Amino acid sequence: MPAEHVTAMRNAPMWETFEKVAPTLRYNAAIMGDTMRGNPESMKKWASVSVPTLVMDGGASPWYMQHSAEELANLLPQGQHRRLPGQDHGPSDELLIPALVQFLKNEDHIQAGTR
Repeated sequence: MPAEHVTAMRNAPMWETFEKVAPTLRYNAAIMGDTMRGNPESMKKWASVSVPTLVMDGGASPWYMQHSAEELANLLPQGQHRRLPGQDHGPSDELLIPALVQFLKNEDHIQAGTR
């Protein structure tokens, strides 16, 4: 993680929560590997996910998160990508909920199993 992101996180109101979950981050890194960098080779393990999958990112998220979300959605047979404008890694409910509801109500992928 870039040093400037660590500095910003330390100044964020949720830093105390971040400290509490810090011990779990090594597991996140072990599972995700280079996926967060958008490395297509590291994402191939997800290519067998055949169910409709929504991959989202925020328009204010770091470039590498946006890139990896796009690459992952493109790799998945039934992947869809949505970017939430002006949002970062913790999107507002006002934008997140409608995007999820729209995806979950999409009759095309539910009935036909298509993209």
